[in-house]
Amino acid sequence: KSIGMDHIRMHLMWDIFQPEPFAVNEAAIENLKRALDVCHNYQIDVFVTIFNGWMSGFVFKPAFAIGKNMFTDDSILESQLWLIEQLSAAIKDHPALIGVDIGNELNVLAGSKSDGYDSTQGDRWSSIVLAKAAACFPGKLIVSGVDHQSWFNNDHGFTRDHLAHAGDLTVLHTYPEFTGARKYGDESQHVMHLQGFMTEFARAYNDDPTRKVWIQEFGICKLWMRPEGHENYLHTSIANAMTCEGLWGFTFWGSHDIKREFDGFTHAGFEHKPLYKSFNPLE
Repeated sequence: KSIGMDHIRMHLMWDIFQPEPFAVNEAAIENLKRALDVCHNYQIDVFVTIFNGWMSGFVFKPAFAIGKNMFTDDSILESQLWLIEQLSAAIKDHPALIGVDIGNELNVLAGSKSDGYDSTQGDRWSSIVLAKAAACFPGKLIVSGVDHQSWFNNDHGFTRDHLAHAGDLTVLHTYPEFTGARKYGDESQHVMHLQGFMTEFARAYNDDPTRKVWIQEFGICKLWMRPEGHENYLHTSIANAMTCEGLWGFTFWGSHDIKREFDGFTHAGFEHKPLYKSFNPLE
């Protein structure tokens, strides 16, 4: 809150919250409630992301889903809908909860054509799960947070047309590194206008001018760009994107990083990132 932020995304690790098809980890639910309480005390709104089977380069599927396609296996779908019901009973009325994201970059876990998978199957799954979330979390924003690959490739989990209409907001992940924009230069138009380009690109697939776009993930680190260029990237890329109509908000990844005592992560500066101090002038 002190750095000018008003919301966070809270990722529920799928394998921890649902260890068996119809079993929920009650201790994890209680921890979630406590985390929401802390956010409410500091007037921070929260989006809870449910099916985090993929995050930061690692797969976190529960054991019962390993070796199965979570988008085409109806037994997996049944257990997923059940988990949404359990979470709804626990947190739907929490004052800190502003919305629900059905999963983080789930397109990465989709199959390929060689597996007999196509994106219309992902669209079907997404429609069912989004509808269930909307019914279980009335009055909350319901979204699906996929990454850039579903927008820039013709068959990567979901179709563009579906994503442009799915849920209450169109969600974008706009990293200069992962999209390939940075290869044109750290201060190139490709980097500084990436958020704006992707916003207009996504809006072109929906003819509703009131449809809002959420830049749900964007960010930079010293492994991708020299630190002295970070503040300019932050301010310039946001300013350029704000010339677009229909923006709901920005969510930066991230102002803080994983503590050094947790092994297995690339050490990209595991303390308060100096860049977080640059947010206040954006208010």
